[in-house]
Amino acid sequence: KTKTGRSRSVDFELLPTRKVMPEYYRAISNPIDLGSIQRCLLSGGYPTLWKFLIAIELMLSNCQAYNESKSMLYGDAEVLREVVAEAVHEKYPGHPLPKRDSVYDAKQCEDPNWKPDAKRPVLKFTMKKPVAMEIDQEPFNPPAPCKKCEMCDASRTNECFEIALKRAVHEKLPGAIVADKRSYLRSEIIEVYWAPEDTWFRAKVIKYSHARREHTVRYEADDTEETLQLWHKDSPARF
Repeated sequence: KTKTGRSRSVDFELLPTRKVMPEYYRAISNPIDLGSIQRCLLSGGYPTLWKFLIAIELMLSNCQAYNESKSMLYGDAEVLREVVAEAVHEKYPGHPLPKRDSVYDAKQCEDPNWKPDAKRPVLKFTMKKPVAMEIDQEPFNPPAPCKKCEMCDASRTNECFEIALKRAVHEKLPGAIVADKRSYLRSEIIEVYWAPEDTWFRAKVIKYSHARREHTVRYEADDTEETLQLWHKDSPARF
């Protein structure tokens, strides 16, 4: 934080969407934010501390490549780089650190196979949330079951889909606000996160199922279709 209490990391937690800032995505070929890094950590995606540090440095280098040197974000990136370096050197003395802009060179991204004196490093990384949104402080008051969704019709023990969707909206899960447009989302272009590639893919919404509160999308990249409950934590989406 700064002396005034401003968090230097908050603007790194979630990148603006392509719709909001298309020029950023034209300038930066590998966009990444803290939310993406957190999701990768939670899925076991960084086998070594070096790989984790490469992801962090990519985020910081992207910021400084796009923003002017006198900007607040540029300065925040510089400070965060120093904070990361101090934390690594304190816990793992001698561990190498990727240099600024080195992440754009595949050769320099190769793992140096650093061997610690003690046990293998355990990667830990926390944020307020996996994405840069704060959960409402007031408790969630679920509505009555809708009695019209697939869960209610089948008299299943799992939660009514309408209640689950409302809960996701209350908790501001990544795709909840998108999903809550329901049938009005048809023909809209959205972005869906694909964890294995740590990438957001553009897709057109072509169908909505009220019984399951799910949308069918067609991806622009390969014209394939997929049906998703966009409000679910495992299927984050954004405009």
